[in-house]
Amino acid sequence: MGKPYEIRKIQGEEKKLCKGPTHPEGGEWIPITEFYKRRYTSNERLRAWCKSCEHLMNYGKLPPELIGYLPISKYRFAIRELETKLGRQEARRRVGVGKTTWYAWVTGKRNRIQKAKAALLLRTLTEVRSTGEVRHRKSIRHGSYLRGREEKSPSGKGSNYGERYPENERFERPG
Repeated sequence: MGKPYEIRKIQGEEKKLCKGPTHPEGGEWIPITEFYKRRYTSNERLRAWCKSCEHLMNYGKLPPELIGYLPISKYRFAIRELETKLGRQEARRRVGVGKTTWYAWVTGKRNRIQKAKAALLLRTLTEVRSTGEVRHRKSIRHGSYLRGREEKSPSGKGSNYGERYPENERFERPG
């Protein structure tokens, strides 16, 4: 199985893209020495965020604009659209939240969201919209991408998770 991330040689140094909270919206290419390796794996894959981003998230030393909470109602459109286009599990993975948190956001049991998670949610939605990515629900469940197999293209009713929300084309931010 190949690596799920891309390493580029920039100015003679191997670098990996980090889209963590301390970098600009599109991410930033960071030297691979600035990434922790995953423990308990035989192939020692690099983690998703660089050391500085992980340190900030783990120890609460975020920039002031990313500390605090926002009402979830302003971000529900992004949650719905990501879930419709990618499926619940893939959307959760990309935003970096667990089942319980995502379920609480979708059902309205939680009425607030951390500012850092809101920024990640919007960044992920922007990325999905810019690439025009929509995945077939059976390909998501089967794990076609991870297995290196061809993915089905979503076409027609029942091919993606849009049946949950009737207006599944594009969700707009409330005024």
